[in-house]
Amino acid sequence: MIRRGSEPAFQQLVREIQAWELSPGEVLDPAALAARLESSETAVTEALGRLASAGLVESRDGRAVVAGFDSENVVELFELREALEVQAARLAARRHDPQVFLHLRRDLAAAIETCRDADDGFDVFYGVIDRLDEAMDDAVSNPFLVGALAPLRAHLLRVRRVNPSRARFLQALAEQIVIIDAILDRDEVLAMQATAVHLRASLTSLLQRMGVSDGWSQHGASG
Repeated sequence: MIRRGSEPAFQQLVREIQAWELSPGEVLDPAALAARLESSETAVTEALGRLASAGLVESRDGRAVVAGFDSENVVELFELREALEVQAARLAARRHDPQVFLHLRRDLAAAIETCRDADDGFDVFYGVIDRLDEAMDDAVSNPFLVGALAPLRAHLLRVRRVNPSRARFLQALAEQIVIIDAILDRDEVLAMQATAVHLRASLTSLLQRMGVSDGWSQHGASG
């Protein structure tokens, strides 16, 4: 249920956390935030509760702070992301609107050229990927699956600020085109497999940019 009174504060704090304007461990004082956001302290406190439920805020010594973010968190998020997005790709292949995905395929192909040449290519990349997420959600037509993906994406958007790589963006766009082609062909198995390959490549690239050794793949194996 949307809490309308806290929605502006909630959305603003989500944006600031995702953009690393609020850093992990930073204390979130309701009174100070209320003054800065021109909101009521009650609304800010409610927004902080919602952020805590989403895992973006945690309690430390009785105070709300921005949740930590490390390589272990990233691996755990991608494990969940794979479970959800692979199934989403399968359902999208089964239920999609072809015209929507044909337009997205065209825009992804154009984004490859933009990302290769333009300084603002990253913004173009993110814009098309956000639209693809929306199209996938509509095609999946499963509110429970879409609802499970929403807070996960809120976490993963923080990843965008970790040493972005133009080469990886170009590779990711090509991987997304393979996924879209499989969806357009209504090939559920290929859509699932291509999504799994894309997510594995994304995780590997991200952890390399974070300076994590190749041993990450054993995460949790001995626990």
